[in-house]
This record gives sequence, C-alpha cells and structure tokens, in this order.
Amino acid sequence: MHNKLIFSDHAKAQAQRRGIDSAVVNYAIEFGKKIHAGGGLVRCFFDKRARSHLCNVIPCQVYVQIEKKLDCFVILSEDESVIITVGHQYQKVCCR
Repeated sequence: MHNKLIFSDHAKAQAQRRGIDSAVVNYAIEFGKKIHAGGGLVRCFFDKRARSHLCNVIPCQVYVQIEKKLDCFVILSEDESVIITVGHQYQKVCCR
C-alpha cells in the first residue's frame, strides 16, 4: 500500500458523504485499474480483473463484506500522492 497518500479535504468529505470506506479507497489504489483521467489526474477503479485479483489476495470473508462497495472510483493527483476525490461509478468506464 501507499504509505504517503494524503486525502484532500474534499476527498475526506466526499468519502464520508458517499459512505466509501478508506479501506476500499486503499484497495482501489493498490489493486484497481488505473487510467488517465485528463488534466494529469489518475482514475482508479475496479474492473473485472481487479476484482478477481483482490478476491485472491485478501481473505474471502473481507472480500464478501466489501464486495458491494467496489463500485467506486478514486481520483489521484498526477504523482499519485494525493487523493483528490472519490465517488460511486454508475457507468462502465471506456478504457482504450
């Protein structure tokens, strides 16, 4: 896991407002698919492959508890040191 990640005040507020656990945010950053989000930002989210990988590396009981919360995304700064915002993903992301 990233040791020096900083939650922006906005990201903290959005995570709390949207009910997105910090553990899920950390899993998204570590195991999620990363794509460029424009403006030098990075988007992390769980595609099918990322979910499968996460299921294989964390205890099954933990995965079952958080599985419904994996429809989220995390926006990171270009150097991936600051969490800009988090949210729920309602549409499939096009990753070309």
